[in-house]
Amino acid sequence: MEVLEHVVDLEETLDRLHSLLAMGTIVISVPVETRTSAAPETGCAHTGRLAGNRRLRLDQPLFFAEYAASMFAGAEQRVIRPVYLRLDTTSYHCHKGFNWRYLLPRVAERFSIRRVLGSRSPSCHRGFGSQVWIVAEKEA
Repeated sequence: MEVLEHVVDLEETLDRLHSLLAMGTIVISVPVETRTSAAPETGCAHTGRLAGNRRLRLDQPLFFAEYAASMFAGAEQRVIRPVYLRLDTTSYHCHKGFNWRYLLPRVAERFSIRRVLGSRSPSCHRGFGSQVWIVAEKEA
């Protein structure tokens, strides 16, 4: 599962995943948008945009107060996440303010979490990587 950060109704989607998986393992991969390395990336995106790189989207920048709130959010959602509407009337979130720590207890309500891995290397602290994998199981 690779798109939960874009889902507007997270509870309904997790319920659906739980009902679809008969038994076995699910791996949920989500970005770490609440990390110490996000500030330089945001700064680099702003600099690149100013330099003329129009491919960098800055329509939802993370402002300093939001960045600080997200760093210390724990398992709470501290940044208001904008909702976008497609022409077919479905809605989605961008990455702004996504908090994987908010997702974790909601996954644990439905599945048995076996491991939580961070990117760069499995031993990398999850707060410093760019991706988190939640390995969970649905038991009979």
